[in-house]
Amino acid sequence: MRIGDHCMIGPGTTVSTVGHPLSPAGRRAKLAGGEPVTIGDDAWLGAKVAMLPGATIGSNVVVAVGAVVTKDVPDNVIVAGVPARVVRTIGDDVDRGDWGQPDRSGARRVPGTVAPWTREELMRKLGLIGGIGPESTIPYYRGIVFGVQERMGERVFPPMTIESLDVYRVLELCEGRRFDELVDYLGDGLDALAAAGADFAALSANTPHIVLGRLQERSPLPLVSIVEAARAEAQRRGLGRVGLLGTIFTMREEFFAEPFERAGITVVRPDADEQELIQARISDELELGVVRPETVDELCAIVAGLRRRAGIEAVVLGCTELPLALGDGNSLVPCLDTGEIHVRALIDEILDDGARDGDPAGSVSGA
Repeated sequence: MRIGDHCMIGPGTTVSTVGHPLSPAGRRAKLAGGEPVTIGDDAWLGAKVAMLPGATIGSNVVVAVGAVVTKDVPDNVIVAGVPARVVRTIGDDVDRGDWGQPDRSGARRVPGTVAPWTREELMRKLGLIGGIGPESTIPYYRGIVFGVQERMGERVFPPMTIESLDVYRVLELCEGRRFDELVDYLGDGLDALAAAGADFAALSANTPHIVLGRLQERSPLPLVSIVEAARAEAQRRGLGRVGLLGTIFTMREEFFAEPFERAGITVVRPDADEQELIQARISDELELGVVRPETVDELCAIVAGLRRRAGIEAVVLGCTELPLALGDGNSLVPCLDTGEIHVRALIDEILDDGARDGDPAGSVSGA
């Protein structure tokens, strides 16, 4: 390992020189020699940076908080994200000075000081698993783009990559309880999003969250949960009893209701026959963009029944296609549109500038 002169390294940073090959022979070879890592002169690593074996960080590089450096980083750049990617360059005209030496005003000079962050650099890149189904992927994209523009007050387009998967493949794996295969299928999509430079990811549907816990362990990116976003919104509204409509997997399994119950919110589900009807209407109609007046009437009647029998205060639309047929305009009780709620949470993450407020490496106290 070589660390250059005048470097600053934040607390919790991990620098690895040995990987973990699968074969015993490969592990022995790695342990014998390792893979050297190099940190160039004047580098600045924020807190909790991870640097993998064999990587080189060039001179005058700033690495943002929590970034994972998986490959060589050239001189005079700022990198951020998982995996780390270049978000801007540092020009040759910058006065690098000396670490800790005061300038004429008495202020401490920081080598590589750069201009304020541009509006694009203030946004984190979202990786979205879409196609599950297509009818909800479109409002996700529109809602995120125009939501960011409204929040920022200007015409900007947030960085985003969408990996489109097959909703019927997801439903088939759920029906067969082939959850290992579902984790692999979704995980491959998340790998593609990570390779595209996403900083975090989300699933644009409720049903795949049935394997969220295992998927979080498998995912190379942090995930923003639609279930947790919906639970938080229910708490914000002060709700104590809600109905739940969704695919049959969302209604029958506990993955969606459990976070609500832990928060003290009672979840009421339709009866077995109603669940079968809702599943059929979602799979055979709404996933295809078909909205029949008869289906709208059936869904409204189910919500009215839950209100009458169980006294629900609101209904959670636990399938992102349900708003095609059901909403505040025709439901007897207020609707929690999980897709719309999720979009707002994703916009919050896209515009999260906590690691870039004041300095691009974030908090480096103790460096």
